[in-house]
Amino acid sequence: MKYIAIEGVIGAGKTTVAKKLAEHRGSRLLLERYEENPFLKDFYKDKERNAFPVEMFFLADRIKHLDGYFNDEDLFVHETIADFSFFKSLLFAKVNLNELEFKLYDQFFQLASKRIQQPDLVLFLNRSTSELRKNIIKRGREYEQLIQDDYLIQLKEIYIRFLNHQYDGNVLVYNVGESDFLNNESEFIKLVSAINLAF
Repeated sequence: MKYIAIEGVIGAGKTTVAKKLAEHRGSRLLLERYEENPFLKDFYKDKERNAFPVEMFFLADRIKHLDGYFNDEDLFVHETIADFSFFKSLLFAKVNLNELEFKLYDQFFQLASKRIQQPDLVLFLNRSTSELRKNIIKRGREYEQLIQDDYLIQLKEIYIRFLNHQYDGNVLVYNVGESDFLNNESEFIKLVSAINLAF
């Protein structure tokens, strides 16, 4: 079974692309359950106090979600498209946790990562900070309006560094610009063609 993970910074359009791509390709869709994290809203109000529990919750949930999903084989599913990857946990933790917290977190991450299937392709949606900000405002999650541009820039930098220098899987960095994949079919078809060439 093929497995495509859609990645990008907050507001990149991961879920929108994953949904449309799964429908177009007839693939099974796997979505991140961010709304189930009880620490997330408080995290944006007080990062230092809530960073560790928010990251540990996401790690535990992604382990349950991905490990359980790929261990439950379905002969009729030829491809899965997810709007997140497991390594996302490590990158956000690097940005959000202090040094001691990260050392502890990393131990759990490394143990769990041996069990998790790696994507056949990571599609990274590369958007400018201004476009990320527009999308964050447009979708209107109240707690996300507290996100600062420097935080988005920091996340983007760590993603690009990781994908270019540390990740050993198949990666497609797609420069999105102002593309509206939901309403512009020609832009979406360009993206589909790029994915087909990347496999």
